[in-house]
This record gives sequence, C-alpha cells and structure tokens, in this order.
Amino acid sequence: NLDETGVCLLPSQKRTWGPSGAKQISVLGWGDKRQFTVIPAISAEGKLVGKAQVIWAGQTDRCHPKGAEIDIMADLLFHSHSTSQWTTEDTILEYVAVLHTTYVIPKMKEQGLDPKTQEWVLLWDCYSGHRSDPVLEALKTKYTNLVILFVPASCTAELQPLDLSFNFVFKSGVATLFASWLSQVAQEQLLKGVPPEKLKFNLTLQNVKIPFVKWVHKTFKKISENKQTAMMDGWRTSGISISWAVKDDEIEERDTLYEEARALDRKRELFVVKGGRSKDAAVAGLLEQITIESSKRKEQEMEMMDVTGSGTDDDFDVNGEKW
Repeated sequence: NLDETGVCLLPSQKRTWGPSGAKQISVLGWGDKRQFTVIPAISAEGKLVGKAQVIWAGQTDRCHPKGAEIDIMADLLFHSHSTSQWTTEDTILEYVAVLHTTYVIPKMKEQGLDPKTQEWVLLWDCYSGHRSDPVLEALKTKYTNLVILFVPASCTAELQPLDLSFNFVFKSGVATLFASWLSQVAQEQLLKGVPPEKLKFNLTLQNVKIPFVKWVHKTFKKISENKQTAMMDGWRTSGISISWAVKDDEIEERDTLYEEARALDRKRELFVVKGGRSKDAAVAGLLEQITIESSKRKEQEMEMMDVTGSGTDDDFDVNGEKW
C-alpha cells in the first residue's frame, strides 16, 4: 500500500508558552503553508518497503537537497520534484520504478519466486494521477505481472492502511523533532545571553531543508525499528488482513464477508455512498453513475450486434476497459 501525504515544512504545534492572561500569542511557524509531499509504502507484513519518495517544488533537480548528509539518508529516502511539489504522472512512474527495483524484485528472489511470472499487488487510492490512462498503460507495459487495486473514492478513511495508522504516527514524529530542534536553537541563544524577546530563528528553506530531511529519515527509521504494530494496525483496522486468514474462525469470517460483498455488488450497492460526506462522496457517486451508464450502453451495443450481425471486435471495446 502506498499513499501520498503532504507535510508542512514547519510542522508547528497549536500550543506554546506565553504570558498568563495574554489575549494574543504568536506561534512560530504557525500558518506557514510551505509543504512537500512524502510517499511511503508498507507491505502486508507490516514493514516499510523500498524507499520513500520526497517531492520538492522546482523545475529541475537543483531544488533537491544535496550533500554528504543527504547521501547517508539514501537508504530510506530518494528525492523528486514537480512544479507544485504535488504528485504528477512522472513522479508516480518514477516511484513505482524505484519500488520495483529496491523491494519487489529482491523480495521475490528472497522467497525463491520467479520475477518474470510472479504477480505483485499495488493498493492505492483513486487519485486522478493513479487512474490516468498514460500511467496505467505505462505500468501495464513495463510491469506485466503488476495487479493494481484501488481504494474506492470516499473510502480511504476506512480502507487505506497507511491513513488508518502510519501517517498519523509519521507526522507526529516529524512535528516532535521540529519542536526539539526549535528548542535547541532557542537554548543556544539564551545561553549566550540573548533576551527571550530578541530570539531569532532562521526558517528560510535553505536553512531548514536538510534538518527537515533528517527529521523525516529519523522518524521513518524509528517507526521501522519500533512501530511495526502501527503499520499492521492499518491492515487490521481496514479489514483487509482478513484476506490472508489462516485460523478457522478467521477463514469463516472472511468467507462470510466475501458473500456479503458479492451480494451487494450484484445489486450495485457495494460502494454506494449515501449522504454528503465531502466532495469524495460526489466523486464516488459520479464514478458509479459512469460505470452503470457505460455498462448499459455496452449491453445495448451487444444486443444490436446480435440483431444485425454486422459488428466486429474492433467496433468497440467488448470488455469495457482500456486496461
């Protein structure tokens, strides 16, 4: 499972110290909108896998942090860029390529599996970049054994393992390290005799970028070593882990859930979102409607073919999918 998560460059807390009774207290870094995107991936066995992608805002790799310290952290992180620091089709393809090279192939060989025939599954959400034709076609062409599963729209809060556990732990860890760094900067000035009201903090991107990468790397490393439960919790909470049940009672529960899901799917109610649960609910409804209308049109086309006998497989996509 992989997921893009936006992280503030200055992940400040909502609380701070201030004079008792004061009506207005400023929080350093509060309101700073500078962000970058981090993309981690976890395996079904509850481990961080491959390398996390860090996406910076820029036109070229000149915006990437560089230096010996950054090179040391390349065991868990690699850097990309886009004009907006958000995920793009290019960064998605770059990420999957790194994931395939650093984790998928080595893991298959470790287990004695043939990378040429062994299938592997990638679970991600319905973000438009994940569903775009260029991305899907490129992945299908390069990774013929890749199986892509989508978390249905408006269901990430229930079915996205990373959202259910890991992302909160990760962001909290980065925020804690930032607060510690900020305290150290203040302490150094105070020990030199600088009055509290005259403390200065250099929060320019150039000064903060490398420390920030250190916070991300340290948090990932700590989670990998001590927080495997947090990564497994996402699979359990989503219910997905029931898919590889081994105990009799779990297998019985899994089979019951499968039958319920098939029954709902036959009635086209499996992923119906009722009520207004954010804009994702509208997206889910739209996608469902498109699917239903597309299915109806293809059924009508098939009926016309049967009557006229003039249709060919080249007239339209019989399977209703480009993938």
